[in-house]
Amino acid sequence: MRLAINLMRVSLGALAVLAFSTGAASAGPIEVRDEDFGEPHCAAVAKAVHEVTGGCHFEVQSEHHIPVVLQTAGGPIVLFSCNWRLEGRMGENGGAWITEAQLTPEPVNPPTPSCTRAPCDEPDGTFIPWGSLTYELGAGNEVWELAFCLRTIASGPGGVGTTCEVHLPLSDNGGHSYEIGDSATYTCENLPAVSIQNVHFTTVSGIGEEVEIVH
Repeated sequence: MRLAINLMRVSLGALAVLAFSTGAASAGPIEVRDEDFGEPHCAAVAKAVHEVTGGCHFEVQSEHHIPVVLQTAGGPIVLFSCNWRLEGRMGENGGAWITEAQLTPEPVNPPTPSCTRAPCDEPDGTFIPWGSLTYELGAGNEVWELAFCLRTIASGPGGVGTTCEVHLPLSDNGGHSYEIGDSATYTCENLPAVSIQNVHFTTVSGIGEEVEIVH
């Protein structure tokens, strides 16, 4: 099982570029505004090594733990299950970088296996930002594209990670409230045997800027 994952490992840098390019070719335009501070648009977001600047702050959290599953000839195997909380900065065209990711075990009746992964980082523990892109495929059909990288907790800071790129539906609930995913299963684009399940993120309100996506 480990060999299969290793053979399919793709570098985070390559997928970050992919996350900013694949959807854009066939996507319609969106516009991201900073409603909290009265500015018409979010500033451009930029990344220098692992430091992200500009853009508008946003934060989302999973509604419940998200199992990551490997399909094998003998059937599906749950690799781990974690609760997620993500923080990032988004530019006016929907391009964004996740600047912090917290993965934690389910606090009540944690599943087996529980949360055995951590975000990819440098040997000194510095988080390696994840690339993302929000775009519109058609009227009322928005997509949140994310390339995330995780390592085993046991490997320690700087441990070799595995990257997964997913495309998740985004729903606008009004009032700067958004949902990502619909508790369905989504396959990693670069790892067809791996999927994330029961995916449902909601925006965390009252923190930083209020982002408004105009489409």
